[in-house]
Amino acid sequence: MAYNGFFRRHKWFIVIESAAAVLIAALLFWQSALTGALDSQKAAARWRAGETRFAQLGAYFANGSGMNEAQVYTLRSAVDRALEQASVTADAEDARVWYDAYCGFASLTVSGPRGSIAAAVTGAGGDFFRIHNLTLESGYYFSASDVTRDRVLLDATAAWQLFGSFDVAGMEVKIGERPMVVAGVVALPEDARELAAYGETPRIYMDYTTLNEYIETEITCYEAVMPDSVTGFAESMLEKALPVSEENRAVVECSSRYSFSSLFGLLRGFAESRMITVPVVYPWWENAARVTEMQAALVQLLWLLLCIVPAVGAVILAVRLWKGRKLHFADIPDYYEHFRERFDTWRQRKKETPRPEKKKLPHFSLKRKKKEKEHEKDSV
Repeated sequence: MAYNGFFRRHKWFIVIESAAAVLIAALLFWQSALTGALDSQKAAARWRAGETRFAQLGAYFANGSGMNEAQVYTLRSAVDRALEQASVTADAEDARVWYDAYCGFASLTVSGPRGSIAAAVTGAGGDFFRIHNLTLESGYYFSASDVTRDRVLLDATAAWQLFGSFDVAGMEVKIGERPMVVAGVVALPEDARELAAYGETPRIYMDYTTLNEYIETEITCYEAVMPDSVTGFAESMLEKALPVSEENRAVVECSSRYSFSSLFGLLRGFAESRMITVPVVYPWWENAARVTEMQAALVQLLWLLLCIVPAVGAVILAVRLWKGRKLHFADIPDYYEHFRERFDTWRQRKKETPRPEKKKLPHFSLKRKKKEKEHEKDSV
């Protein structure tokens, strides 16, 4: 009955608090779904082994200020030296401590059985497909270790326009007068934000060195997965090794960009974050990640605001409990005197109660028992 009375008196209070809790849980679930949807931001988690923490980094350069492959090799050497000085080594002799990927972008005409298309070309180097684990409709990825660098990957749009099919691995397309073997076909992004950033232009992926044989292309995107035992160590190491000046580059730590503190910092500097201070052209996957970052920050703002409701409710409940308490500060001396009187009475009764006399037990001596046994033997 008491519980029923409590619920009747506080019906609306309980409804509001419960609704706020449900909305907060729903927003937290939504935020988790948003930040976990982009596979391009999970390279560090896939590479991680044991207790060592890794960071995924992306460096993007302004047009005209990009790198070339010789600078990539120099950068790798600088990172290797920095890791050696920090005593960061691989667990096994043949294992790698870190890896990287780089790419440049161009436009080329590609010809197939059904005609020609103007394709957006990504010239990929390093472990590009380890970071960008694109879904294959058919075929396989090419790699920098291939002896003949005449492989290309088509996206689904390019494959359909050139062949009218997605199962075209092993067939040939022509770029200029040079035949190129189709290694495979990659699916279009499923995430709505990635698809919007991807655009409708057909895309192909080819080796960066091979792309440079067609058209000179600078590297405008460099990515790496590095050990980051101390937060900020990997980012600082990469920034020191990059040959591009700070005013022509943007470095992003992808591993923690969706953490609570990062999103809170984005909200705190919301106006400044919308300013474009570096003339960098981001690739489609980074544009999708930036949109997701902003959406996740706004969702976080909503559930933080909703947290005010249970916080205020807790304060109200605490005040009501305080006002309805049985013990008041003014009553403390009386409670103390009452306790003291009861304690003194108990002590007095304990003193007046006679203690029962202890019964003396007969004393048995081991020597006496031994003598008695010897006497019995002698008498026998």
